[in-house]
Amino acid sequence: FSLRLGLLIQYYNGETGEVLSVPLTEEHRALSARYAALVGKPQVVLRSYDEALAQSLSAKLLILTTQPDELIAQASAQFSADDFNVIRGSPDPFFVEFLRKDVSKGSALLALCEHLGLDASQQVAAFGDGDNDREMLQQAAVGVAMRNAKPLAQQAADVI
Repeated sequence: FSLRLGLLIQYYNGETGEVLSVPLTEEHRALSARYAALVGKPQVVLRSYDEALAQSLSAKLLILTTQPDELIAQASAQFSADDFNVIRGSPDPFFVEFLRKDVSKGSALLALCEHLGLDASQQVAAFGDGDNDREMLQQAAVGVAMRNAKPLAQQAADVI
């Protein structure tokens, strides 16, 4: 899908936390550097997507693009919503996240609460502002969205 569109994919290794990347063009390298600066984490540069796929079971794929809304529309037309969660990046959207259905901030919150012996639906407040915060805000006893939060976060929140 992304290769056909000429876009850069980054693979998040669910086991190591590494970000695997295969930049093929100068535009890809510039977008990769921009994302590394945003998150403060460099990517492991590989020679091929096959090498990336052989190294990890991705927790998520990030497709870097200057046209995120167009990419989301194309993905929605080609894939079922049951395949994975598609989330527009933020704060400056130049990427789209494709996550396994079992991977979200909400599932991470539930795993953390289980580890700590807490009931997220009774004992936790969560704060968020992006589309990727939606599940976390829904799982918490009190979900709080910032006033400038994305519409999906505001809809999921109990308090704005």
